[in-house]
Amino acid sequence: VSITAGRFHTCAVLNTGAVNCWGSNSSGQLGNNSTTNSSEPVAVNAFTDVTATAVSITAGDYHTCALLNTGAVNCWGKNGDGQLGNNSTTDSSEPVAVNAFTDVTATAVSITAGDSYTCAVLNTGAVNCWGSNNDGQLGNNSTTNSSEPVAVNAFTDVTATAVSITAGRFHTCAVLNTGAINCWGYNGLGQLGNNSTTNSLVPVKVMLFVPGAPTGASGVAGDSEVVVSWTAPASNGGSVISGYTVTSSPDNKTCTTTGALTCTVTGLTNGTAYTFTVTATNTAGDSPASTASGAVTPVASLMALTPSRLLDT
Repeated sequence: VSITAGRFHTCAVLNTGAVNCWGSNSSGQLGNNSTTNSSEPVAVNAFTDVTATAVSITAGDYHTCALLNTGAVNCWGKNGDGQLGNNSTTDSSEPVAVNAFTDVTATAVSITAGDSYTCAVLNTGAVNCWGSNNDGQLGNNSTTNSSEPVAVNAFTDVTATAVSITAGRFHTCAVLNTGAINCWGYNGLGQLGNNSTTNSLVPVKVMLFVPGAPTGASGVAGDSEVVVSWTAPASNGGSVISGYTVTSSPDNKTCTTTGALTCTVTGLTNGTAYTFTVTATNTAGDSPASTASGAVTPVASLMALTPSRLLDT
């Protein structure tokens, strides 16, 4: 149900909640109380809570960590930088419990592993990390390794919370509940996405994305016009949407709004079938266009009678 690969090993969570691993085992990263390589799956030893099961798994270069159904995290393998999180730097060839998070009542909901460190999103939306910190990849405004969880500093939007997380070799990025992304750690190749190549010991904001495409465009016909409605994009790209533009096909007639989810396209030809697409705009630019609406045909109003026509009646 979940799989991960380290530098020279692979592990899978089975539908039973057990974990099997295979490959290199030089540091005990297969978790079977051995340092013998295996070219076929071997069972990871029991977790520290023997009734718990694994729900997801992640691997660093030479260590492995599993998120358990209790919200706890167990890790095994190389531990020279404290990446197992058990307040030790001694390797372990079977699962050990990561020490309590900085909020001792919190539990983990998502985990990721870099080269020699590990991070978890907690059920509070905070992030804790542990292990190697030479490039600031733990995000706690330090370059000191930690063998137990430390809190990542506040995100650039201090009210935001993390919903998912991923790690590179020496850097970490989290998706926030606002749709923005914050990253921290090594940045020599620009991997933090903040238009810089300077490392950061605390979260920095990835430059803005354009919004996602609006959805559900539809129209209601009028006399030489169509009232178009739509649904806002699922993601605003990390920045407030400042407006929408509706475009007709044919004729490229448009209408715009500053936030409303409906507007009226005028100047259309009665009797001609039109479809409509919608784009959203934020400070980064315009979104992809929505899927086109169904065809809508403006029609002349039945009330549009001339005075002479009225006299005839």
